[in-house]
Amino acid sequence: MKQMRRLVITALCALPAITFAQEKAFVIKGKIGKLNAPVKAYLDKRENGVSTLDSVVLKNGTFQFKGTVKAPVLAMMVLDHTGEGMGAQGMMNMDRHLLYRNPATSV
Repeated sequence: MKQMRRLVITALCALPAITFAQEKAFVIKGKIGKLNAPVKAYLDKRENGVSTLDSVVLKNGTFQFKGTVKAPVLAMMVLDHTGEGMGAQGMMNMDRHLLYRNPATSV
């Protein structure tokens, strides 16, 4: 009985750590006027020391990013009106917005 109780208590103590480590889905949807290709939206984030850049081409002004995160992560969304990419020169003329990507959150 004691051993079973100790096992249950250990499992309950580990549960928050296990739950925290699981990746959860996020979706970011948006609409910006009626913009079309070559306009692109980028989602740039750094998680656990690793940078990730995702991009989508706008269609009728809409875009959508999907992915997973383990915890809230600071990210930057960039709107590239020319579709030429995020080079140093191009960044000056792009719209940027900081946001937190959070599990199960829509923006």
